[in-house]
Amino acid sequence: MTRRGSLIYYLTAWAVGCFSITLAVWTKELFGREFQVGPTNYTFALIGVYSYALLFGAPLAFLGGFLLRRIMRALNSDNFLYWTLVGGVTAPALVLSFGWTGRYLGEAVPRDLWFAKFLMGLPGLFLFAGTEMLLEKGWWLAIPAGAATAYLLCRIERRFAPPSA
Repeated sequence: MTRRGSLIYYLTAWAVGCFSITLAVWTKELFGREFQVGPTNYTFALIGVYSYALLFGAPLAFLGGFLLRRIMRALNSDNFLYWTLVGGVTAPALVLSFGWTGRYLGEAVPRDLWFAKFLMGLPGLFLFAGTEMLLEKGWWLAIPAGAATAYLLCRIERRFAPPSA
């Protein structure tokens, strides 16, 4: 364990951030259509989507946690409300910027360029696939997910903060 709690902070950003966005998408899909299958199939769908979210959402979750920590240290704030508000703004901003970048690279950049082949290969899949899916499902779902994750990250940051003298 690190002294400042960085390991637990970033693992929480990854695990809880991906779960909260998965839960938001799953809830929207659950109530957005008629019930045609049993509740157990919806539970297995939640687990399956979460496993993909952990894989494809890792870079964005780590980046979001890093930006949130830097912004809140710059503001010198440990207030839960401020963390929650900044997290609710940072998460959709990242989803929109990465989602639109992925769409632009997929449509506008010629495929014969070497960096287009690189970006649209495996690195592009991990960077842009999850956010493009969120753009299709609704970018606004990142607002409550980012706020909930930021609340937990604030609690971790306050727990591992050095004692004030």
